[in-house]
Amino acid sequence: MEPVDVEEIANNLTHRHLKKGDVLYSEGDVLNRIFILKQGRIKISHNGDGNEETITELLEEGDLFGKLAITNIETDNFETAVIVSERAMVCSIAIKDIEILMQTKPQFAINYANMMAEKLKMIENKFALFLKKDIRKRLVNFFLMHALHEGKRKGGVIEIQGFLTHKDIANFIGTSRQTVTTFLNEMETADVLEFIGNKKIIIRDLEKLKRF
Repeated sequence: MEPVDVEEIANNLTHRHLKKGDVLYSEGDVLNRIFILKQGRIKISHNGDGNEETITELLEEGDLFGKLAITNIETDNFETAVIVSERAMVCSIAIKDIEILMQTKPQFAINYANMMAEKLKMIENKFALFLKKDIRKRLVNFFLMHALHEGKRKGGVIEIQGFLTHKDIANFIGTSRQTVTTFLNEMETADVLEFIGNKKIIIRDLEKLKRF
């Protein structure tokens, strides 16, 4: 992408600083913007039967979300985006501005299509980790996935910044909070990992976690 294109995009961006618990958008809202998570963590969820929350995505810095289809047709949104880190910064751009850039700058359209393809592949990979696995393996894969993408090695262990409660993890892997708590207690007893509230997760033995 040419520098002038980047500058033009930047001129159309709006920025929002948010804190933990803030709702960026809710189910039923009409979305007409693409969002970029610049700092922090966001969970994407929807409420099913009985108003039970299901977490479908845990967004990391650099992720695109919101209305990703380039169309002016307004459709209701079926997701809720909530800040789960202490602080977050989100940039956004209107769909109409993206559409203009695509019409006037073919290379931008190609770059956007490539970004969407990568996002779809990433989502497919995340869901592949959970398909046809029992609850224990889903929980293990949850920690392996986050260790891979955002874990930081420190003195022989891997640290992951905490941002979810036991209930949030349960909603993501499709089980109960009690089951998650039971398995986490077993992992801590086996010295596989340490769950320090919702502040930090320490993986003490990655190979033992894979075999858990």
